[in-house]
Parts: sequence; C-alpha cells; structure tokens
Amino acid sequence: MTLATRNLPPSGLVSASRALVQNLEGAGDQKSEFWKHRIKPYIHNVWPKQLNKKTFNMDAISENFCRLCIAADDEFPEALELLRPWLKPSKYPDNLIQELLRVNICLKFPEAALIYLNCIVGENPFWIRSHLQECLNVIQTTNPKLTFDENFQNLSILVRKLDN
Repeated sequence: MTLATRNLPPSGLVSASRALVQNLEGAGDQKSEFWKHRIKPYIHNVWPKQLNKKTFNMDAISENFCRLCIAADDEFPEALELLRPWLKPSKYPDNLIQELLRVNICLKFPEAALIYLNCIVGENPFWIRSHLQECLNVIQTTNPKLTFDENFQNLSILVRKLDN
C-alpha cells in the first residue's frame, strides 16, 4: 500500500485524502477506533511525508485534512498534531468553523481548537460569518486563560476588522 500511495498522481492523493474523510465520517460510534487503528497508521506510515507543492493541489489536500481533524471528533487533538503540517489557511474557512462548532470541538478541546483555527484562518479570508466569533466565545468561556494566547488575540482582531 505504501508504494501504491506514493505512486499516486496528484489527483489520486486528493481522492485518497477525501476517501479518508468519508471513511472516518462513516465510522459512526467506531470513529475513535477507526482513527487509532486505520487512519492514524495510514497517515503516519504510508502517506507521503513531502510533496512537490508546485505539482500537487495542496489546497484540496489541506481542506480534506482539515475535515479529517474534525471527523476525528474525540481524537481531534491527536489528529491535529499529526495533520498540522498539511493544514493551511482556507479561502473559505467558514464551513470548517461551523462544523467545528457543530461537533463541540471548541468546548471539548479549546486549546487544540484555537491552534486549529489559527491554522485554517488566514489574514484575509474571503468569507467568515459570525461562526469565528462564536468559536472564540466558547473557547473564552471554557478556558479564559486562552484569551491571553497570541492566536486568540490575533483571531479576535481579525473578527473586529472584518466586522467594520
């Protein structure tokens, strides 16, 4: 499987990353086990460690891995740690932020959620509704100390700037 994955064309790796998300989302009550015994070993042992960023559609792979972090649910902090090198700011992060709220990641893992938000929200996102502020509010309520974190402060400034 390692050789097959490494020989995939760029579109194949995008499809493979999408399939990982779909499989984990479809794992139901077994998400944690599926993450630990299938997805994590695959990413760790099989997924290419480096890609030619000029050749590969890094935006699509990053978007899929952003979704994979959220799909990991209770394994979110571990998924974030493993997938973080692949995450980059999304042009349209609002859907990811909304999903983060829907599955209560900000409430369960406020520190990891803040790191995740910092990874996916760039300096000039095209579209952010109130979901980012809502995430920050949940993080602040759950762990008030995080309001002093540089990531929290930068995201708060961005929200204020976008509101004007």
